[in-house]
Amino acid sequence: VYTGMIFLELAQRHGLLPLHGSAINYKGDVILFSAPSGTGKSTHARMWKHLYGDDVTWVNDDKPLLEVTTDGIFVYGAPFSGQYSSNTNAKKPLKAIVFLKQGITDNVEVLTEKDALKHLMTNTLRPNEADLWDQALNQFEQIIGRIPIYMLDASLSTSAVKSIKKAIYGE
Repeated sequence: VYTGMIFLELAQRHGLLPLHGSAINYKGDVILFSAPSGTGKSTHARMWKHLYGDDVTWVNDDKPLLEVTTDGIFVYGAPFSGQYSSNTNAKKPLKAIVFLKQGITDNVEVLTEKDALKHLMTNTLRPNEADLWDQALNQFEQIIGRIPIYMLDASLSTSAVKSIKKAIYGE
């Protein structure tokens, strides 16, 4: 646990943003599912793998690292990945962030900037130093301005996967 905490703090000091979530690589794009523990991030990601097979691989299943650059926003796998040890040493472009809430409707909504910021702040490793907070707030602003951020009222069925895939890709 302590090694993971130190690793994530060092990652922040090197400009990376740890976000609590499950990140999958779908056909070369990262879709990052984020929510508080126990909401169903890993379950939802496994449903993507079940439905889309080899088109889906894991990036990280607990604390993926986001990098904001002028070339795009990228996600790295970290060596710490929760109970399933699902991670890869990879860097992939971020396509979308999906915040999950347990539900039954599989309704998808695009979050407002204010709501997106609230959810990013809630699910990010919160730094202890003012300059790292400034860095994180700048990263949030860049992410919100460049990446679609959704809220999914997710059921425990594959229709939740299909709903968010349609919102992201129009398919």
